[in-house]
Amino acid sequence: MPKPQLLRALPSVDALLRADGARALAERTGRARLTALARAVTGELRAELLAQASLSRAGGANGDDPVLKSEGDAARSPEGRVAKSGGRVSEPEGGVTRESLLAEAVRRLSVAVEREG
Repeated sequence: MPKPQLLRALPSVDALLRADGARALAERTGRARLTALARAVTGELRAELLAQASLSRAGGANGDDPVLKSEGDAARSPEGRVAKSGGRVSEPEGGVTRESLLAEAVRRLSVAVEREG
């Protein structure tokens, strides 16, 4: 997917906060803290998408969809570290979509809230 389409598919902070999984987290964490975490999560996803798009243009990537790696591959940051969320996700059958990015953002937000205790 070309970079502009990938970035358009990225959920906004508001869309992330309105997602079912995030609404339940707001009750536990508080709206202000959850908003800050949602900004961090969307920023992390945006950076990963941009890094992957840059690698693809430079011929350094093998055509994998960004962020959502094939099953068994850890999600990695642009620096090659395992992403803060630390989880593994499988690529949706249709590739990266708005829905798959929203689901990944909600998952990462949930992990961030859990880490804060």
